[in-house]
Amino acid sequence: MTLLNIVNNLREKTTRHSDRTALNKVMEFLENKGWSEMLPSEFGEFEFLQFINHLSNSSPSVVYHNSTASRRLLQNLHAEGEIFQSSPELWPASQKPTARHFEPLSDEKTKALREWLKVEIDRISGIEKKVEESLKSGVALKYCGNDFRNKANKDPRLMAYNRWTSNLSDVIATIYLAHPDYPLNKEAVKKHYTPPRDIVYEELTNPLITIIKRMSIQNIPSYCEFLEDAKDLTFTKLLTYIYPDQFELITIKTAISLQTGWTFDVIDRIDAENYLYTPIPVNGDWAFVQAPKIKGAKSSNSTTNEQRILLHPCSISNPHSVYNLIKLLKKRTSRLRYGDEYKDVVNTLGCHPLFICLNTHSKSLLVHHTDMRSEAGAIKSGKNRKQIKEQFIKSLGFYFDPRQLRPTRLYLNEKEKNLPLILQVALFGHSSSAVTDEFYKNNAQFKKLRSKRLAKELIKIEKSIADGSFKGSLVPLREEKTIEDRILNIYTNHSGESPLAVCNDPHRPDWGSYIGERLKQPCRQFNKCLQCSRSEVLSDNIPFIVDRYLYLDQKKRTMKKEQFNALYLDEFNASKEVVESYPYQDEIKEAELRWAIEGDLLPPVISELGSWE
Repeated sequence: MTLLNIVNNLREKTTRHSDRTALNKVMEFLENKGWSEMLPSEFGEFEFLQFINHLSNSSPSVVYHNSTASRRLLQNLHAEGEIFQSSPELWPASQKPTARHFEPLSDEKTKALREWLKVEIDRISGIEKKVEESLKSGVALKYCGNDFRNKANKDPRLMAYNRWTSNLSDVIATIYLAHPDYPLNKEAVKKHYTPPRDIVYEELTNPLITIIKRMSIQNIPSYCEFLEDAKDLTFTKLLTYIYPDQFELITIKTAISLQTGWTFDVIDRIDAENYLYTPIPVNGDWAFVQAPKIKGAKSSNSTTNEQRILLHPCSISNPHSVYNLIKLLKKRTSRLRYGDEYKDVVNTLGCHPLFICLNTHSKSLLVHHTDMRSEAGAIKSGKNRKQIKEQFIKSLGFYFDPRQLRPTRLYLNEKEKNLPLILQVALFGHSSSAVTDEFYKNNAQFKKLRSKRLAKELIKIEKSIADGSFKGSLVPLREEKTIEDRILNIYTNHSGESPLAVCNDPHRPDWGSYIGERLKQPCRQFNKCLQCSRSEVLSDNIPFIVDRYLYLDQKKRTMKKEQFNALYLDEFNASKEVVESYPYQDEIKEAELRWAIEGDLLPPVISELGSWE
């Protein structure tokens, strides 16, 4: 079989739109080169380089994604039967473009978005409540075209079509209860529910088509509005009362993303029937919502994807929490979860997608899920995005890239909750803290936040000095160094000096009985550095101070209190205060972890001769 046929067969089996696009590019390349009859064994590294060159007219991002996706898919084929000259995983790929990392939303926009989301969620909840009440108490209408006065039947006892009105509850009951095949049964919609272009009473054969036609012409001057309690409502908008539309889905996704920091592709994977990580305890107020995150394997020896489960704790009693937003959307979409079309979606995905809605134009089911993206859907997505953007601008006042919600959530966590870095890494599903710190926290707003927090911490430290323990100066400059580099710098470049602090005047110490004296020889009592105002603690000293504090803490637990207080109390209090006051607690945690694994850095007594080195 030729390579072109193999790629074509693979493309037909592939459901992911991005993979299909990449395979289309491979087929296009083979046809342009006149290689339609080429065998897989004739295709290797050199030919793949020509394919990358073929893609070069596109943007760097498109070139990168198409080349890496096609190489991955061809490697999967090669793993089954070794059909190529060499393993595709060894073939070169185009250079990865510089990633675009988005700034968090400004404080003003974040505040406006939060307020808008609250209003919108309350509005959606009110609509759902109205629909539920209508389905219980509404009376289905039974009027058809022949029930109205017309040219063929001028019976004065009959109602005039242009004066016929009803209410929201009865119309909702008519649409959903009396006509269950509408709107997802396309054949029925085409056959029974397509209104005539003109007012032809004989063609208004059922109550629903009669309502549809009546609402489509209600703005004609001689006609009055059809719904007495919702006069401005069109029939298309009325359908969005019963079934959610795309804008409603995007609104709820935005609310969930702003609370969790999850991206839209992660949120789309929430299973409507399996979204709780553990059962909610009796009388408990907290639930853990889960969502799978699919991540490409980075190992060169692996062609599989890694799946992680992201968790988010949320309150049950808060009506705007993620838990209650999911429950609300389940109610809103429950009327769409039936029929062969929905069963096919469940069979394809292997789960019940939470984010489904009605396409009000095509009267079909629309599924928001990465694995359900099709080429036809991709063609329409640009138009849909434009419409949604216009709706956001009209309703909210501005538009934003949904990817900004993730760094915005991280910024809010840092600003409002002051969460430890390790917890933020876990909640965001990052592989390491370096990802969180480098790509999401290295922007102007985070730097401004750090400056404010640092100023507050320094004020606290200044006030705490009055208790007589730590008397030095803390200079907590943020440096991009590993803990190993900090330790190595002290051992090599500051050998023979104090590992706990930098001394500004070793001849004039002011700890203990040395206050006011000038020594002939420089002070070498490194154990006392933190009790001396001549000292300055830099970030490189932190691993050693943590080491000293944990060593003394062990001593405190094993020695008699009176003995410990006499020998080590001042030194212990000073090191403890530095550890607790240091503004970058992630560095403290890292030093504590190093001590737990590797043990003490310093000897029990940091010698006057500097023999600690």
